[in-house]
Amino acid sequence: MLTIEHAATPDPIHAVIERHRAAWEAYQVAPEDISHPETVAADQETYDALTALLSTACSSRFGALALLGHLQWWLAEEEPNAGAFGDDWHAARARAGDLALFLGEPMTPVMLEPGPSAMPLGAIAAGIVARMVLNDRRTPRLSCF
Repeated sequence: MLTIEHAATPDPIHAVIERHRAAWEAYQVAPEDISHPETVAADQETYDALTALLSTACSSRFGALALLGHLQWWLAEEEPNAGAFGDDWHAARARAGDLALFLGEPMTPVMLEPGPSAMPLGAIAAGIVARMVLNDRRTPRLSCF
C-alpha cells in the first residue's frame, strides 16, 4: 500500500503563496489613481510578495506543486502586463520552468529574448536576493533559507 508522509511542519511556501494571492487581489480592487495611498501600499505589498514568492524555497513536493500551479496561474493572468514586471517576469517564468522539470510536468521551455533586458538568470536572482536583504532590514519577513 502506498503511504504519503506529511512533514511535521508545513512548507513555508504555502504562506508565501497566500500572501502573494492576497496582495494581488488587493491591488486589483485598489483605486486606479497610482498616486492614491491605498494603491501605492497595494503595489508595494504586491512587489514585496512577488519577491518573497520568487526567493522562498519549497520544502516538500506538495509545496513545489502548489508553487508551480500558482506561478502558472499568475503568469497567465499577468501576461498582458509582463513588461511592467521586468526581470521579475523572467525570473517567475524560469522558476516555473525549473519546477516543471523537477516535478516532471510538461511545460514549454523558457527562453529569454535577446536584448538589453535579457540578463543571465544568476544576475536576476542576485537582484531578488538583494531586495530581500533590504526588505528584511525594514520589516520582518519570512526567511527564504
